[in-house]
Amino acid sequence: LSQSNIPCDNAMVKAGGVYLGAFEVSHLSVWESDTCLALFALSGDHDLTKLLIDERVNLRNFIDKNLPVTASTLNSNMSHALTDAEAHSLCVQLSLKSTEVMKVDDVKYQFNWNSKVSTTLQVDKAFKSTPLPDLDATFSPRRVGWLGGDVAASIPLPNERNISLPPEKMLWLFGDSIIGVSSPTRRIIDHSKSISNTVGVSFLSDTTPTLNNSNQRNSIREIRSMQYFWRTHREEGYAESIFSRIESSSPDCPTERTAFWPFSGIPVHFEQKQQQRKDHVKLLIVGQLVCRDPLANMEITALRFYELSVVFVVVSNPYDPPDSWDYTFTAIPALFVAGSGDGSNAQRVNISALSSSSSEVKDRLFMTDKEYLYMLGLHSTSTNSNTTTNQVILRAKVNQLLNFDFNDIQILSNFGDKMDWNGLLLSSSNRQMLLQPFVMFSPSVSEATLHFDSYQDRWVVVFLYALSPTMQLCRSANNNIASTWNCTNMAMVDPKWCRMELLFIYAGRAHPGLMIPSSISKQTTSKSNSNHSDLQMVVSFIPNTLNGDIELYEEDFFNVYTPKFLLISETSSIEN
Repeated sequence: LSQSNIPCDNAMVKAGGVYLGAFEVSHLSVWESDTCLALFALSGDHDLTKLLIDERVNLRNFIDKNLPVTASTLNSNMSHALTDAEAHSLCVQLSLKSTEVMKVDDVKYQFNWNSKVSTTLQVDKAFKSTPLPDLDATFSPRRVGWLGGDVAASIPLPNERNISLPPEKMLWLFGDSIIGVSSPTRRIIDHSKSISNTVGVSFLSDTTPTLNNSNQRNSIREIRSMQYFWRTHREEGYAESIFSRIESSSPDCPTERTAFWPFSGIPVHFEQKQQQRKDHVKLLIVGQLVCRDPLANMEITALRFYELSVVFVVVSNPYDPPDSWDYTFTAIPALFVAGSGDGSNAQRVNISALSSSSSEVKDRLFMTDKEYLYMLGLHSTSTNSNTTTNQVILRAKVNQLLNFDFNDIQILSNFGDKMDWNGLLLSSSNRQMLLQPFVMFSPSVSEATLHFDSYQDRWVVVFLYALSPTMQLCRSANNNIASTWNCTNMAMVDPKWCRMELLFIYAGRAHPGLMIPSSISKQTTSKSNSNHSDLQMVVSFIPNTLNGDIELYEEDFFNVYTPKFLLISETSSIEN
């Protein structure tokens, strides 16, 4: 706990809770280490005798060894966040509220009650976030059809008329989705069905920036229309997932409990074709195949699943309606495993997201088949009973991935004081060799976006930690993805979407395809407003219920479980 590197040290879930990251350290509970003992209780509930008995804390060992013992009284109607500094020094008296004497095992002990616990989060002042309610409304539940879904990964398709023009059509990948009927105020459960994935298709407005009433650059492309797609069972007529064949491919989980969640994708254009035509583009998608486990010991119902494998999908006709897509796929349980023969020191690498753009050509949101595709990966190291997972960067040639050839995937690694690309799949004779990957940030996340921002001329990763109320931003120092990276909290989510004991948020993503291309935006900005922002981007997140899908059919949760959007702006006066 004291070694947590979570950038966002808050998770407002339960009233009266104390959290470090997403880890609960309170209610009537104890934090015990080799150097101190910290006790937590809610105000008006100082029954530490019960606390000590329930938690089986040997208080006398701490007293006899002259180790610090402190207790904190916390407001019972709110959550509290511990900063990293407080996590490392919980035994330091910050302020004394009162002194109490209690009796345990016929021995009287005196406790100093500390009520000063941080409840605030630091967001980088260089960033301003603006809600986008009109964009939110585009994804509101329909009266008939699509009623909500998570993930919400966006993929701009290359312009069919001219590949050099900005995209006109954008795909949206959704995970678990609700299909059915709604009234103006709620989803109707008797006429609805949940499926594991759907796809949306939107048509975008033109690419001319406008000025809003405050004389600020408006670089967001509007969605002119939105359609949702799923498959229909040929015989029974009920709704099925777009990628239903993937869900019936695993021998390790019953089909009815298997789900495929697409996380990111990138169009691939074949360079040898001189004229842009839709049959010259394929779509590469990466996602997660999971098995739902309703009996899992997870308090949050939505988290009751376990991963089966990462799945790569190639769609050969992405311009056609998604319910008629032709696709092939392959599942990869792990890309690399190394370690000692007894498994006491093992490593595992897997892929969590594809880059949505390339630094090869400015403003281009697709790849060519000869280029390297950059990916976010999860690198896990297990030592005895301890496992750590870090976010890492991978790359591979696009044409090899389209052929499901993973033999030449490389991982960005540390070589002394330098970084370079290292072959990931080592030969069997080198399996004992352990990787030293470059760690972008830790702990890792399974949902994030990676893209090249032409306006800033550097790489960008956007994500949030599930249960956390802040959007995270990581950026490379320059246009080389192998440069150093810096991360910060860039936006606070509206508290109404993470109400304690009701909702949590996840699936933080950026949507570069919704922004006016930088080449156009800069030209217009230079004529109209010189004080433009260094960075502007649209990001989204998903609010969901803590207590299961059944709540999504109640009136209070009608607008939950659809993507919510923010415009993030960075002021030019701040040194990056």
